[in-house]
Amino acid sequence: MVDLTQMKVVKKLKTEAKPDGSAYATPFHKLYVSDERGRAEAVVDVQKDEIIHTLHFDSETGMPQYDPIARRVHVNLQDQNIFAVKKHASPRNVPILRNSRRNTC
Repeated sequence: MVDLTQMKVVKKLKTEAKPDGSAYATPFHKLYVSDERGRAEAVVDVQKDEIIHTLHFDSETGMPQYDPIARRVHVNLQDQNIFAVKKHASPRNVPILRNSRRNTC
């Protein structure tokens, strides 16, 4: 975390191996951090500045995207040619994750 007024690092959060992308779900105050080598997605509660859950996958993860209309986070599972969809059940819960197949052209 960076204090933007002082422009200095004020806190670091430990992830699995190599964080390389993130998506912010504004209504839920959650940041989803992809960790390619760790094959995980860390869920950060930005109001508490802490990791509240880590989702583990059988694949490298990457490029999380939050869809504000569907209220879902999409995560690429890179070496399985599929993406995971995380649907928010409520603002207080860490939602259930399911895998979705993607057609390729």
